[in-house]
Amino acid sequence: MATSSPISAPTAPLPTDAQTASIPTSTTQPTPAIDPIRLARWGPRWTPSSIATSIHQYTLETGWVEGTVYQWSVTQTDHDDIVFHSALDVMAATLHRTKTILVHCEPLSNLESLAISAEIQNVETTMRDLLYQFTLIRPLETDIMAWNVGVGMEQHYGLFCKFEAAVREKLTGEGLEEAEKAFLVLDKMFTDTIEVFKGPPGSSKPEEMSQVKAE
Repeated sequence: MATSSPISAPTAPLPTDAQTASIPTSTTQPTPAIDPIRLARWGPRWTPSSIATSIHQYTLETGWVEGTVYQWSVTQTDHDDIVFHSALDVMAATLHRTKTILVHCEPLSNLESLAISAEIQNVETTMRDLLYQFTLIRPLETDIMAWNVGVGMEQHYGLFCKFEAAVREKLTGEGLEEAEKAFLVLDKMFTDTIEVFKGPPGSSKPEEMSQVKAE
């Protein structure tokens, strides 16, 4: 009786060199070196005109916030309060963005500095209108409400001071001189208005039980 030979399993053809070259491997390839300046998106992406445009946007948003403060003084609804805080957040975000661009840019020429200082002078005008509108609503607020407004104003002023510092680092010549003049006025407006809501420096927070709406 004849014996049959064992049946061997079919074998797959060996891959060619071209095929093996396309097979992904688990070896991690080194990441190409990246210029540290390009890692900071705020570096070469932005120009001096971007700074001026951003400050101009801040002045527009100052006007928006002024409008929300007025609307709250008329109707005093929860919706008015939400819109006010949303507009204020946008305004603060624009200021922070502008400061960040300044921090990462190169020192500006005198001509560039003059263009930016002109926008800062516009901030002085619109901020005066906004802070005046704030003082008009003070009689409508309880002491604790006014204190909270003053705290929020202090926080925004703290961010504004950082913006001022960035301007002083990058502006030059006559443009810097004009910006400094505007900052002197703005600083006084901020501190005076904060005092309207929080009282003189060192004042303590009002007691919760004093939340009786002012006549």
